[in-house]
Amino acid sequence: MGRRAVVRCASPHPFTGRNIQGFKPDMTTANSMTGFRVESNPPEVDLVGVSNLLEIVGMRARSIDAMAQAIKASTEVVVVHDDRKMLVGFGRLVSDGMYYGTLWDIAVHPNVQKRGVGKAIVSRLLAKCRSLELTMVGLFTALHNRQFYESSGFAMLDYIHAMTLDLKQSEH
Repeated sequence: MGRRAVVRCASPHPFTGRNIQGFKPDMTTANSMTGFRVESNPPEVDLVGVSNLLEIVGMRARSIDAMAQAIKASTEVVVVHDDRKMLVGFGRLVSDGMYYGTLWDIAVHPNVQKRGVGKAIVSRLLAKCRSLELTMVGLFTALHNRQFYESSGFAMLDYIHAMTLDLKQSEH
């Protein structure tokens, strides 16, 4: 069997370090997703599984250590496993907790796409955004995924243009 690396998270809120009263991981299975288990903020995340999933869907490779830090710094993390306990979906929210949030690393294994897994991930993350009463939620996506996100209420806005600076390639 391959290398297994997990990030173990301390209670009560493993991803932000905030001590949220009464926090409990959500282990609910979505009713419309027979054969899948959807978890918010699980007690541990299989980092090799996440890294492999991101590569399978065409996202850039991530080091295990860096991914562990990113997960720990996230406001909300959602994982989806199939009935064989294989990781088939992942996504996370990073937020300031007051105004803004951004969805990152939304990935669904190609073998289970179009079966509600991505919808479940985005729905969970947006539920967290609503519970925080955020003003705006954004994301970056490939053009071919635009329709998927629009079906969850996201829109391209003429007055907002995403700009990025790749600090690894710039010499500023």
